Amino acid sequence: MKKSPDFQPTVRRLQPEFAKILEAPKFFVAGDVFSYPNWSGIDKVIQNTLSSLEQADAYDVVALAWLENLCTELGGGYRVHEYEKIWLVSNLEEAAVRSALLFLARATASIREMLGSCAWRNSVGYEIVMLFDDEDDYYDYIAHYYPDGVHTSSSGVFVHSSYTHIAVPLTTCLLPRVALGHELAHSALSSYRLPIWLNEGIAVTCETAFAGDFQPPSLNRELVSRHYEHWNAANIQRFWSGVSFRTPGEEVELSYSLSGVLFQWLLEKKNALPGFIAHADPMDAGQTAALDHLGLCLGEVAAQFLGEGDWRPRRKEMMRLWKPDREDEHADSSS
Repeated sequence: MKKSPDFQPTVRRLQPEFAKILEAPKFFVAGDVFSYPNWSGIDKVIQNTLSSLEQADAYDVVALAWLENLCTELGGGYRVHEYEKIWLVSNLEEAAVRSALLFLARATASIREMLGSCAWRNSVGYEIVMLFDDEDDYYDYIAHYYPDGVHTSSSGVFVHSSYTHIAVPLTTCLLPRVALGHELAHSALSSYRLPIWLNEGIAVTCETAFAGDFQPPSLNRELVSRHYEHWNAANIQRFWSGVSFRTPGEEVELSYSLSGVLFQWLLEKKNALPGFIAHADPMDAGQTAALDHLGLCLGEVAAQFLGEGDWRPRRKEMMRLWKPDREDEHADSSS
């Protein structure tokens, strides 16, 4: 993306055009620390009082009121800044805001180029990115979107709820390009229900592409050896089913790494990727879509890296692995 000569990352200030929505009872609901929009009530007001042509603008007005309220609750110099179709919530200085917005715009354009028609399919509204310069504020904010309990640390999340958005902590003075690239990829694909390995493989590829001078760990000889020692015909089904991505310890690290490796192989079929992504079904890990749109068996793709073996997804074994989760609950969170 060319740098715009009149680039002005200004603080966004709009007068609400839909007063009925903003005046609705319990527009905000109180969390433990921050307030959140009452989306179920807001949906009813918008859908019952506005035409379909007005509804998209109404959601933007609501989202802006929410973000400005969040800035007030965060205090300090937090503001909402806008560039193209991006809203950035941050406490950054002007030069850093400019850099962040330009990075987000370039990264968004690159993801669109990589994924084609799949990226942000049927998307309306703004890409919202929240940068928290205090880790406690970050964890207090995202706690609202998780069930009660202890949660592991994270470098960022994509919130797949109502008006989707990205939240990332600023742990250093440097822009967290890796985390932002990863979560932007999840945002781009949020209209699809993808196999976890594919969703994370695309995200890992994007985080590496946008890392700049601060590259994530490379696929060195030691990491390759760990892959060869770990994966076999039995536990590869944990990978295809997505169960391995929730397993503490080495397996989750190797799962993210393997997903990125496999997607890199699939990029050789770039023209066919949109069809594959659009039809990839978690129930068979995308195997049928791979055969139909890429002319490849996923087992063959895995064999290019892991060597000869029985690597193909097996639906029956995947369903057996899912069974304990499905008996337990149905709580899901995005990352």
